[in-house]
Amino acid sequence: MFYSIAYWNSLFSPNMKCLFKWFEQVSLKLLSIPLAIFTLLFLIICFKSPTISTKLSIPFAVMASGFAGMIFDLALIYTFQAVYGYVFHQIGLLVAAFMVGIAAGSLTMTSLLKRVKRDFAFFIGLELAMILFSGTLPAIFLLFSPYLDSPAVFSFFRVIFLVLSFLSGLLIGAQFPLANKIYLKHSPDLSGTAGLLYGADLAGGWIGGLIGGVVLLPVLGLVQTCMAVVLLKMASLLILLVPALLNKVR
Repeated sequence: MFYSIAYWNSLFSPNMKCLFKWFEQVSLKLLSIPLAIFTLLFLIICFKSPTISTKLSIPFAVMASGFAGMIFDLALIYTFQAVYGYVFHQIGLLVAAFMVGIAAGSLTMTSLLKRVKRDFAFFIGLELAMILFSGTLPAIFLLFSPYLDSPAVFSFFRVIFLVLSFLSGLLIGAQFPLANKIYLKHSPDLSGTAGLLYGADLAGGWIGGLIGGVVLLPVLGLVQTCMAVVLLKMASLLILLVPALLNKVR
């Protein structure tokens, strides 16, 4: 898939040929280096100014979740095509299941906001759930792959894709209302908070769609791409926890 994209790019945008050659060298190790540097720099800011880092950590976590959600959606679409050999008349169902999950997660969390007392702990729980989901996603496919020769399993596997699409959307949708509630404690501007976090979510999804569809999944494959999401969400989890711990200590 990557070579096909690079070929068409060389025909219509030859100036980007060098960029695609660099993309071909991308690895999980190469991606982890700038992520580790970014996380370290953020932690240094935490020690110098915990208040500022607290205001930045929530938008970064939302952006990382938007990125993760897009990767989950693309990973399921690409894997469906790899398993069944086609996706065109099923892609609507996969995307719809993802969007229904987002709506269900948002509505459920919105209805629970007043009853959630430990909102930050709940938010951390959702971060851990995304890490677990991203790490489990490839394992599910590897678990079922030896049995796909069975017609019954082969047909039932379609349901698994829809369920996974729904669950990935559910996690992403549930986090957004809770992020707004937490951030409003530090910034009482309702419209500014909603705009900032929604923009962060869209930016993460845009980056995930661009990089995930062109570089990560075609070059790294499903397993390593999901591991890249695990690393990103672990970084956002660390960035969330350190300022909170420093504020408690101080």
